[in-house]
Formats: sequence, C-alpha cells, structure tokens
Amino acid sequence: MDMKVIGFAILGLAIAGTIFMEVKKRTIFAKIEHYFSEQDYASCLELLDKTLTQMVYPRYNQLFMRLNCQMGLENVGEATRIIDEMMGLKMNREQQLALYSKAFAFFVENEDKSRAKKVLESIEKMGDEGLAQVSRETFEIFLNHSDKYLDQMLARLDEAGEGERLRLYQLIAVQYENRNDSASADAYYKKAADALDALQK
Repeated sequence: MDMKVIGFAILGLAIAGTIFMEVKKRTIFAKIEHYFSEQDYASCLELLDKTLTQMVYPRYNQLFMRLNCQMGLENVGEATRIIDEMMGLKMNREQQLALYSKAFAFFVENEDKSRAKKVLESIEKMGDEGLAQVSRETFEIFLNHSDKYLDQMLARLDEAGEGERLRLYQLIAVQYENRNDSASADAYYKKAADALDALQK
C-alpha cells in the first residue's frame, strides 16, 4: 500500500479518536454538572471511577471533581486526603490558584490551622499580594481569633464594591465576636445576610 495512503489513514484515525474523546469529555461533564445540581455526589463519584472518565480527564481535573464531591458529602477526611495528593501534582498558575483558594477556605472552615497555614504559605509564594492579603486576614481572624483588622475594615466599607462589602461585613462580624461584642457582631451578620440577598436578586 502507498505510504501516503497509510499516512492519511493513520491521520484520519487520530482525528477520529480525538473527536471521540472530546465528545465523550463533554458528555461526561454534562452528567457531572447534572449530578452536582441535584447534589447527587454518590453518582458523580461512580462516574469518576469509570475507566473512560479517567481516560478523557487529566489527573488534576479528576481529583478536583472528586474533591468537590467529598466536600459536598462533608467527608472531611477524604477531602483532606485528596487535597494532600493534589498538592504534589505539577500545576500551572491557574490550577494552583483554584486549588489553593478552595483548600484554604476548606481548612479554615474546618479549623485545621496547621494545614491552612501551609496553604497560606503556598499562596504567599505565588506573588499575588491581593490574594495573599485577603488570605492572611482570613487566617488571623478565623484561626487566631484576632480583631486587629477591625478598624481598617470598617474604614474600607464606604469605598468597597458589593462583593467586597459582603466579605468585609462577615469579617467585621467575626472580629466583633472575637472582642466578645455580640450585639455588634449580630448587627454585621445581619448586614452580611442582607448584602448576600441583594447579590442573589
């Protein structure tokens, strides 16, 4: 057989294989989105266990979706194990940002101070001072029970956009709690709830 014909045949098979994998990837992702919308995390994990899913998605993507499932199931131990595994993967900057942000929020929420501190250090090494500052404030307020940012956050409210104002309301409320000022804390939790309602409308 002519080598040119063989070459075209191989190229055709390669293109067909690429198209097949892309179609399957989109089909699987649509199912995953559906399962998440239904909060059917068990079915999502079953789908992620399938050989085809593992073939079409890189390891980072597989683990990130598994992480979301385990967080949805409130399985702290397994979510922590997945984060630890993902930290050892080679990642680009965008992937690092997605993982570090999610992992940091998760460890803060679960009051895992040592792991939150390690992720904070990873965030600081990325060189994004804005993200590092927000993360440091969150760590100090939630895990070190600090109120040292209270006055400056109150001063920042007037110039803050809607999303930032919501974040500030929440952090201000927690700092008032750290000062044992429950009345002021409740007032700012109410402001945060109202701001969240406004954003969702």
